[in-house]
Amino acid sequence: MPLSSWIHPKSKTERLYLKSETLESLGVTNHDDSKVWFEESPGGAATIHFRGSAFAHQDTQDDIAASITKFLHSTDTDSWQSLKQLLSTPMPQADRGGEAGLLDLTTIKLKHQLKIIVSTKEYKLIPQLLSKHPMITVSRADLPVGDYEVVDGQGNKLIVLRKRCDGKSDATDFEVSIQSTGQVFDESEKLSFWQSETDRGCPVTPVIILEGDVHRNSRHLLVQQVDGAISFLAAGQRISIIPTYHATHSANVIARLAATFVGRPLQRKPGSEKKPDNLSAQRRYMMQSLPGISTITAGALLETFGTIEAIVKAPESELKGVKGVGPMRARIIKRVLCGEL
Repeated sequence: MPLSSWIHPKSKTERLYLKSETLESLGVTNHDDSKVWFEESPGGAATIHFRGSAFAHQDTQDDIAASITKFLHSTDTDSWQSLKQLLSTPMPQADRGGEAGLLDLTTIKLKHQLKIIVSTKEYKLIPQLLSKHPMITVSRADLPVGDYEVVDGQGNKLIVLRKRCDGKSDATDFEVSIQSTGQVFDESEKLSFWQSETDRGCPVTPVIILEGDVHRNSRHLLVQQVDGAISFLAAGQRISIIPTYHATHSANVIARLAATFVGRPLQRKPGSEKKPDNLSAQRRYMMQSLPGISTITAGALLETFGTIEAIVKAPESELKGVKGVGPMRARIIKRVLCGEL
């Protein structure tokens, strides 16, 4: 059921709240701050109420109200009794595959120009979809491993392998790469090795996209065999596995992966690169060695306090006010720099 009932302990007024999963399906994600509910008004009518920063503008409230009416299908959202009946009605099953097919890649907000290198062996559809975004440049190359490659400003690489599991052929790409060619294991070994070399200056973040229902569409592998292969790749080779519905969905995921990867540079561990020579870089290098402190956050701390000594003496209340630190990192900084062994 999409609604939940709540009765005020004093006034006994009943409210019907939209559940968090209902809000999510309507595109409202900050559930802690955002609430939508109905109350009964005189004459048996129902009035809708909003609370939270997501509904600060009247236009947003009108859009959400219209979306709620559409989401609840034939239910009369102006009738209190009609809404009460929903308390015993199951949630309608959303067509997530259809929803993913309507995604518009060009609406993704990008802060940086992205350059995505695509293997010459990859099909045209996804590169064509990626090229529609004005801030994404696609080029073709013979990649040594993977289907997509993104390099950030520090030389770190995001490598994406895409395996089709759509059931349109006798065997999925995933099955062929396991049983016939062994390609997925060869590639995963290379990626795992490169990943292990990250601390020595060869930084790689590997991702495998499984496009389609890999369990349902695998005709030559048992469920436990599919699970075993995925477990080996994810837990054994430390490669992230991301499922998608179809090519349109994969294109959106690749674009978001690339944007996140370029926007949040990989933090290398101390000793993985040449140590800096000048004093300012040395201070930043030392701060980067703290758990959870990136190059950007280290720079923000030094810009705020000036010296490492000042950072050591600063209370948590001041540390957590620095952009990128927050309460948890502030506690970690104090524990590492000032705690007893």
